[in-house]
Amino acid sequence: MNTVYPIGTTVYNPKKCCNGYTLLNQFKGWSARARMFQQSIDKDMGNFEGGLALIDMNGATVHNWEASTDCVRAPFFQKNGNVLIISMQQSGDPREYNWNGEVVWEYSIPLELRSPGSSAWRLENGNTLVMYKMPMPDAARMSISDPKRRNMENMITDCIAEVTPDGELIWDWKCHEHLDLNAWCKNDPDANWSHFNNIQPLPENKWYDQGDKRFKPGNLLVSGRNLGFIFIVEKETGEIIWRYYGDYYGGLSGQHSPFMIQKGYPGEGNILVFDNGQSPLRFANHGGRSFALELNPSSNSVVWVYDNEHYFFNAYGGHCERLINGNTLIAESWGNRTFEVTMEGEVVWEYVADMRNISMIMDVKRIPYDYCPQLAALPKPKEKAVVPPEHAVLTPSVPCDRKE
Repeated sequence: MNTVYPIGTTVYNPKKCCNGYTLLNQFKGWSARARMFQQSIDKDMGNFEGGLALIDMNGATVHNWEASTDCVRAPFFQKNGNVLIISMQQSGDPREYNWNGEVVWEYSIPLELRSPGSSAWRLENGNTLVMYKMPMPDAARMSISDPKRRNMENMITDCIAEVTPDGELIWDWKCHEHLDLNAWCKNDPDANWSHFNNIQPLPENKWYDQGDKRFKPGNLLVSGRNLGFIFIVEKETGEIIWRYYGDYYGGLSGQHSPFMIQKGYPGEGNILVFDNGQSPLRFANHGGRSFALELNPSSNSVVWVYDNEHYFFNAYGGHCERLINGNTLIAESWGNRTFEVTMEGEVVWEYVADMRNISMIMDVKRIPYDYCPQLAALPKPKEKAVVPPEHAVLTPSVPCDRKE
């Protein structure tokens, strides 16, 4: 066993990075990792420990939200310095904390529906999109052909709601009303048959500008982890109008965090998705191998991929996002690592969390130095290069050929 284990920033090339702060969503303690797999509609979630922190490029913490000590999902950092989260405590409620860690807004999901979702999003009009889970209705169960699954206890189903700042529910979408209940992953006999883990209202994009109404801004991009595909819900009708299963190494498998790249960023209009490779649905060799994929949603083709074969696998969680300089920020949740990679496949920044205190990094977000007044008031951090020692064995860079 190693006696020296590097933590913190282990690689940093300031000249090639999209420099800024990084928002880390961290689960604390090994118990949190175990409890993730004990979730059900009628079980006490227990007191998960977690924490949100902003670090600089050299790994120093510049701010944290100590008051938000419960495990959270999908932190949405806002221009006023507030952060919107979904609590992983008993309630599963979306909450908003101000810069000082005080709860300034909360939506109470009805008691009979309470089970934590995985994503929330603050809309420009002030409303909030939130994922939640509910017990599978008996009438919906009848459409399940496999009697063992049909009679499974504690089966839950994913839903998406839009609520106003005053807590009024104005839009509600239930996946069992729009998806085939027999389409779930045969390798993952989970009562959470669909396992949604991300929503994004589509930003303005070139596809809609060119006349493709499927990509109308405000339609919802959703990931169904146990379904093995991502899809777009037409907000006005609730219909599913676009799907992507993929064919790279057999297609998506346990995927997370699909996001359409916003205008002004390299690859704008394309979709980035973290393809875990856990319980592969269609191609066994995809197992134990993760990818960050960039998709052209108009042609459903892969235009860029980060694929590091034997050196990159993350069974659960994971995140990727495009940065303004064209690099991609990736979270390898179970490896407790987040890193920034160039379009050519070079790792130019890497941060490793201390596994004695942090059991996994669930979500990451690169934040500009002046993103909110509170950050703009801080002195700009020094950007000191971090070069691995000469005797270090480095994970090889992987050439990434862009196809558009």
